[in-house]
Amino acid sequence: MEWVAKRLTNYILAKEIITEADRAAYEYGFQTGIEQTLCIIVTLTFAACMNRVWECMLLLVVFFLQRAYVKGIHMKQYWSCFLLSCSVVIAGLYGSGRVEIPESAELIVTLICLGAVQIAAGRFADDEDEAASCFFNKQRKRIACLVVLTAFVLYVVGWKNGLFVVCYTELVMFVSTLAQLGKEKLKIIK
Repeated sequence: MEWVAKRLTNYILAKEIITEADRAAYEYGFQTGIEQTLCIIVTLTFAACMNRVWECMLLLVVFFLQRAYVKGIHMKQYWSCFLLSCSVVIAGLYGSGRVEIPESAELIVTLICLGAVQIAAGRFADDEDEAASCFFNKQRKRIACLVVLTAFVLYVVGWKNGLFVVCYTELVMFVSTLAQLGKEKLKIIK
């Protein structure tokens, strides 16, 4: 994917669409876009085979919105991240409709995990400058409001599989954020 990203960047550089100073940003953007697209295609393919396309789209939207503004566990190699991300999505889709949890419990777990993710994500703020920290906090709050609204709507309309997926996603975000916090604490100790 890195090779494709470099080729695409070289092409738009040769067409004088960007300058040499922008090369690194475009290579990173292309590579990230290709990697995310591959993950989405693979998970949607599995979702189609499981007849869970809507649940997959909901999970991906909730997950990717938060992933952009909440620090979760990061893998060193792309393929490790790819396999873990796809496995997590597929496991959530598999559990949707199979795992029996009362809807009220799913709603409560969603809200608790979302709150915990917000608190834990705020612990990373010292890595950023003040303006970036303020921006990230605002975005996290907006996304949290969207997730809460989504969870309540799903609860009210009674789409149990959708509510399960949102609950599952928040649980994954919580575990991922805690894992990253733990990983960073271990670096400090060493």
